[in-house]
Formats: sequence, structure tokens, C-alpha cells
Amino acid sequence: MSSAHLAQVRGSDALLRRIAVLSKPTYWNLDDKDNSWIRESSLIGLLQRSGSSPRSYRSLIGIHVHHFNVMQVAICVAGQELNVSERELTSLSTTIQHELAEMQSVHPILASRPGELSTREKLVLSMTAEGKTAGDIAEELHISQRTVHAHLQNASEKMQAANKTQTVVEAMRYGQIQLR
Repeated sequence: MSSAHLAQVRGSDALLRRIAVLSKPTYWNLDDKDNSWIRESSLIGLLQRSGSSPRSYRSLIGIHVHHFNVMQVAICVAGQELNVSERELTSLSTTIQHELAEMQSVHPILASRPGELSTREKLVLSMTAEGKTAGDIAEELHISQRTVHAHLQNASEKMQAANKTQTVVEAMRYGQIQLR
């Protein structure tokens, strides 16, 4: 699977969304009818198309690494049949988080990344998160409401969000804004 293929996977992907809210490593069997939502994931589609056979990936482990404020790490382990205990999953997650922390100490991850919000977009989103209206924000920043909406639209595109609420959530999730 190439990086060009991975670039087609969006932040709204069903699997990435599930992993983003995990508090502990989770195992999914792709054949389980309760996991039909997995079929909506373009990442799973890519995995299945890149495998030696269309059914080569039948089980999946998702791990959300919470260690970094500047980015999120979603780890997917897929295979024909992954047989792991909850203890092994916890150990795997702990090891991964430790290794990523070690890597961070040697070569820090910078806060800027593709899709980085501008200073003004961050400010407008932060004020939106506080419940201020576009009119309130425009008045306080001495800009037009149209400019406020433009900042919100630009931020929404960068965060791959469908609406203002999701934009605020994604910006918080990626550590680009924080509530005061």
C-alpha cells in the first residue's frame, strides 16, 4: 500500500473515528455482524485490496495513542486471525506508547503539520468553542462577520469537518485549540 493510497483515507473514516475515541486497545472481528460499520472504512478497503487475497484481513486491533498533544496516532494491526488476550493488547499498547515517547525525546514532533490552522483560525475557533456568535467574534476582533465565517470555513476544510461543531472538536482533538 502506497502513501498515495493512504492519503485518500480521510479523518471522517469510520475506523479512524472509532480508534480516535478508544481508551484502551480494542479487537474487532471483521466477520462479526455487529461490526458491519467496518465495511464503511476506506482504510479497511485499502487493506483488503492490498492483501494477497480479498479475505486476507479478517481481524483487526485498534490502538489510540494519547501521548502527544500535537497529533493523534491511530495504530491498526490487521491479519487473517489475530488471537491476543486483553493483557497482551494492554502490553502492546504500553510498549508502543513508550517507544513513541522515546522517539519524541530524541526527535520532537513539531506542532505544525499539513492542515495546521492559522493563528486567526485558532482564535476564531476558540471563541466559537466558548459559545460566542459570529457577531460577537467580529465585534471583538474588529473584523466582519463574513471574515469570521471565512476563517471557520477554512478551518473546517483543514480539519476535514462537516460543520462548525465538528471543526471545534477536531481542532481540540489535534491539539490546535484548547478551552480556556
